[in-house]
Amino acid sequence: ANTRYFHLRVNHQRRKNFIHRLKHNSGWITEHNQKEQVIHSHFKNIAKKGP
Repeated sequence: ANTRYFHLRVNHQRRKNFIHRLKHNSGWITEHNQKEQVIHSHFKNIAKKGP
């Protein structure tokens, strides 16, 4: 009984945390590889700027 409960909770949290699409200059991005590149370049640019 507890196993099923925790399994449902974990799956719910996983779905909640998943990024389904990203708004980018060229529109919406839904492909995983493209989302990965956009996120990586975004934080890379932030790190370059520094404090």
